[in-house]
Amino acid sequence: MMKPVTKYILASSLIAILGITMFGFYSLNRYHDSEATHERERLEISIRTFWQLLAAKGEEYRVVDGKLLAGDYEVNGNFELPDKIQAIFGGVATIFMGDERVSTNVLDAGGKRALGTRLVGAAHDAIFKQGVSYRGTATILGSSYLTAYDPIRNRQGEVVGVLFVGVKEGEYLARLHVMKMHLTLVLSGIVAGSVLLMTLMGLSMRRVEAENENQGRFQQTLLDTIPTPVFFKDANCRYLGCNKAFEAYVGFTREQLAGKTPHDLWPKELADRYQQQDRALLENPGMQAYETVVRYADGTLRDAIFNKATFNGSHGAVGGLVGVVIDITERKKAEVALEFQNLLLSTQQEASLDGLLVVDENARILSFNRRFVEIMGIPPHLAESKDDGPVLEYVTSRMVDPEGFLEKVRYLYLHRQESCRDELVLLDGKTLDRYTVSLIGADGRYYGRLWSFRDITERKVAEEEAKSAYQQLLDIVEFLPDATFVVDREKRVIAWNRAMENMTGLKKEDVMGNGNHIYSIPFYGEPRPILIDLIDEDLDVVSRDYTTIKREGATLSAEARVPAFRNGETRYFWGTATPLFDKSGNRTGGIESIRDITENRRAEHEKSRMEAQLHHARMMESFMVRLGHDLKTPLTPLFALLPLVRQRVADPNLKKMLDICCRNIRSIKELTDKTRMLVKLSYDIKPYELEYIPLYSAANECLAVRAGLLADKNIDFRNEIDPALVVQVVPDQIKELFANLISNAAYYSPENGLVRISAEQCAETVTVSITDNGIGVAPDHLELIFDEFFKVDESRHNLEASGLGLSICKRIVRNHNGRIWAESAGLGQGTSILFTINQRFAGIGNGEKEMVANG
Repeated sequence: MMKPVTKYILASSLIAILGITMFGFYSLNRYHDSEATHERERLEISIRTFWQLLAAKGEEYRVVDGKLLAGDYEVNGNFELPDKIQAIFGGVATIFMGDERVSTNVLDAGGKRALGTRLVGAAHDAIFKQGVSYRGTATILGSSYLTAYDPIRNRQGEVVGVLFVGVKEGEYLARLHVMKMHLTLVLSGIVAGSVLLMTLMGLSMRRVEAENENQGRFQQTLLDTIPTPVFFKDANCRYLGCNKAFEAYVGFTREQLAGKTPHDLWPKELADRYQQQDRALLENPGMQAYETVVRYADGTLRDAIFNKATFNGSHGAVGGLVGVVIDITERKKAEVALEFQNLLLSTQQEASLDGLLVVDENARILSFNRRFVEIMGIPPHLAESKDDGPVLEYVTSRMVDPEGFLEKVRYLYLHRQESCRDELVLLDGKTLDRYTVSLIGADGRYYGRLWSFRDITERKVAEEEAKSAYQQLLDIVEFLPDATFVVDREKRVIAWNRAMENMTGLKKEDVMGNGNHIYSIPFYGEPRPILIDLIDEDLDVVSRDYTTIKREGATLSAEARVPAFRNGETRYFWGTATPLFDKSGNRTGGIESIRDITENRRAEHEKSRMEAQLHHARMMESFMVRLGHDLKTPLTPLFALLPLVRQRVADPNLKKMLDICCRNIRSIKELTDKTRMLVKLSYDIKPYELEYIPLYSAANECLAVRAGLLADKNIDFRNEIDPALVVQVVPDQIKELFANLISNAAYYSPENGLVRISAEQCAETVTVSITDNGIGVAPDHLELIFDEFFKVDESRHNLEASGLGLSICKRIVRNHNGRIWAESAGLGQGTSILFTINQRFAGIGNGEKEMVANG
């Protein structure tokens, strides 16, 4: 028959065991709920981060040619954003185009990205039928996930895709399963220990006298089966015994522990701590529990909870204590991991560039980050109070449209399922991008609302500046002298300037906004690629239609021959095309300028022809120099010897014949000298040859040299040049010029004729005139008299006149960058030879001299 005391002890122990078990499972369920809530919060932060990353690529979402675009960012087959979310938060992430996965790190059964698979189930209905976000569990390719889905809308509010993040239920419950296993083991140990203790106590009471020794062995065996370390000490803190688990923990056997105090076994610091705790319990009998770090026999440090209780001896006094050591290392690791996750989430919230505000289902403030306070300029005392009314009142007071702001807030609180994105303008000039989404659990419960505010003031200013810059570009393009047009990235014409209209005959309104190579039709009669379309092509491709190709960086320049341009005439065009980029380096289009170089090509052809003629002339000059040299060699002795021969000849007829020979030799010598003079005058003037001389004096010197010729014909020669007029010239050339012009005037003037030399200055130009009243020049000969060997009166066939005098004058004037010409009223009306020179010499090239000299 069981005694009442024994029944009471067993009943109390059973109740305690049940209580511990129920508390353990209650704690496990609470931990499960906490983990689920934590994962949902983590998913919300993950999908918000996903939105921010996607918005950074572009905030306009649209489907173009079967591709989902975020701004200019192509999502299809681009795994950058899902993989970045996975790297930050773990789990999986997907971007859908419609209900098709186009960017994902969800893997199919073959371990490949599940591209092309479809969204199905409750999430599909919520997004595409109800137009709302979905939060909850979902089966994806055969696996159960805790998920968050948000619709992606275009500017018209149409759903064009879905943003998804999720985590396998098995992954986030893994920690729970570990905790459950450890808790089960601990509870099992406690229950087993309690059962064993109860058993020992029962056996002790029933067999305390008869089977004391057997009972002790049995109890020890039972204790050894308990996986949790258990030990016993007496009232003097000496070890009485322990189980196998405790032996493994401390690294000593029961025999080594028996009768020893902590100071006999452990280092002093550790022994003092153990003995202090034991003394405190023995002096105040009852229960004791504390957490500490212990070093196991294998040297590892472990977190443990010591549960101790005193027991009474046979006389009712405290006989000692029994202790149980529970290893909580894994639980502590789980707690640290959870704390880290919470810290990570709070840090991410504080590190966000957006102002974040979270309210509960009753619109009461739960939390907000520092950025929200900064953007809204909330005073510190309001921020610290987190009082809903004053904070909302203050924020509303900062709005340009406070009524509209409040109306939208009230509407969204009433329509809990709706999300919203719009812009707010503050009184201080800020522009905010506001986005809000409901916080809805997997069971559909409404937990509150998340508000996100982003300061987009700089972006708005940049957009306005971009618009202004674009208009400036259009204005610049419009007034460029070259024909210029601009296209966008779809090759649609967005600028067509006035010069382009004049060149092609196409008006701006006929081409603006049009694509399909409309800009090529005026040149080739059909739509086809031209230079602006070949910027990225290899030069081999460009060379099929263009010549003289140049590429500098991204700019392409080339020449094109258009055989039948507009009126059917062959024209040549020089084109320069380059791409256009935005601030982010994304190509936005291209610009091409076209110049008609047909006349340039003709000028180049003419230049080539003139250069060939010049080369021929140089060859002739070389020939003339050689000829002059070869003629001078035999003429020199003849010129000296014939007069001597004539003196010794008595025959008058023979003397006449020798006179004729002498005159012809002089003519040949003069012709040779003038020819060599022409060649010499073909070279540019050197700076050191120039001098400032009075024109009056130069003319007088030449008159003095020709005094005999003037006297023979009794010619009145008048020098009317201002003696003070000074010019910078080559003196010998100017004197040769005057000598030839004076001789020419005297030669063609009648007996008792009049020759006048005058000069007029206009600014830096001096015009000199030598006028006679001689035989005159026919109008059709005025341009010819400066050509080599041309003679006004061929009928006279005057051998003494070389026909090179005026040609030499032309060369001299050309060398001084001047112009020479003749004026005459006709035959018998006299002639004026005029030339210009600059008062101060300014050198130019031979080609330009030729043009100047010819007028």
